[in-house]
Amino acid sequence: MKKSLFILLSLLFILASYRVSGQKKSEIKQYKAVIGQDNRTSLEKFLKKYPESLFRPVIERKIDSLERVACTTVRSNEKATELFAAEGYSNFIAIPYRRENIEYIIGVFPTATTSPHSLKAVTLRDSPGGMDKIRELEFSLYTNDESLDVFTFLPESHIVTIEGKLYYAFKYMNSSNVIDERSKWKNNSVEVIFNLLPITDSTLYNAMFAGELTESGEIEGASMEATQPGASSTLQMDYLLKLMNTTPTLIPYSEARIAEKNAISNWYERNLAGTDTLSFIAVNENNPLVNFYKESKYRDISNLYSAALIESMQTTLICVYAKQTSQYLLIWCEPAVDKNDTSAKYLNTIYFESNSSLVLYYDQDNKMIKERINIHARRKQ
Repeated sequence: MKKSLFILLSLLFILASYRVSGQKKSEIKQYKAVIGQDNRTSLEKFLKKYPESLFRPVIERKIDSLERVACTTVRSNEKATELFAAEGYSNFIAIPYRRENIEYIIGVFPTATTSPHSLKAVTLRDSPGGMDKIRELEFSLYTNDESLDVFTFLPESHIVTIEGKLYYAFKYMNSSNVIDERSKWKNNSVEVIFNLLPITDSTLYNAMFAGELTESGEIEGASMEATQPGASSTLQMDYLLKLMNTTPTLIPYSEARIAEKNAISNWYERNLAGTDTLSFIAVNENNPLVNFYKESKYRDISNLYSAALIESMQTTLICVYAKQTSQYLLIWCEPAVDKNDTSAKYLNTIYFESNSSLVLYYDQDNKMIKERINIHARRKQ
């Protein structure tokens, strides 16, 4: 008992001596300022300034207890690759994190290599014998378009704290590689799903942005969620929607682009391959195709019509202005080809040989091919 009292009095004497100088008081003041923060940089600055500080062990434990987040993928983290490959998974996204001085790795995987309809989350915990599996969850793939059969994890996963709980934030994309045989258009429909997976329970939160991949690499579309941040939504949904709204590659639908694509799509739908009878598509003057028509250098005029050859959305088009009705019409579509490819049938120019007969002049293998459209009769000849 006397020995313990002596040790206690000695410690109190050391602490009292430690407080004497102005420098030590400044150190104590800074210690109190940084110890209550979860700021690794401030804590490390304290240790650098006071390397011999009596508070050093406390500061080091504080640093060690902070959540350490480092994003990892199948390509960039050998440890995760080795561990999850042993579980039989090759396509996954994973992230290590630290909680209460214990190392964890959480990974998410599709349950199948093609057309996955569900995902699995596995959590591993460091132990003396290695990494032990402590949790395994399975949840449905979030999709509205069943034709999207290509699944891709997106980068920038991270750990986030919301209302004192840890969540794994990650993204994936549903898309397709299917190419339409007629138009040669690739299915550019895309769904980007933002997810929050709790570290300790199974309530998954997700939000979808659905649209189309544009030539510039942006995704033009809209949020599929009914709620908006702050509008009776949970803090978890607020977080996901804010992530969505601050993603620069996700942009709102362009009404002009939709009108342009719809006109071309409608033409293909109404005109079957090989048919002689044509169905024309009326085009509103606000449609970008009308601007392309007006700017085209490949035009010809008759007493009844004015026709222009244009290219839009990997498609070669013929747009006609009917003088009697003051109406713009999309009368012909075909997949655009490389004019330098001599084996391809390339629509080189158009011209009227009568008021209603429009000649389509093609080059192929250095040969001239002529086809005709009778605009009045709406027939291909």
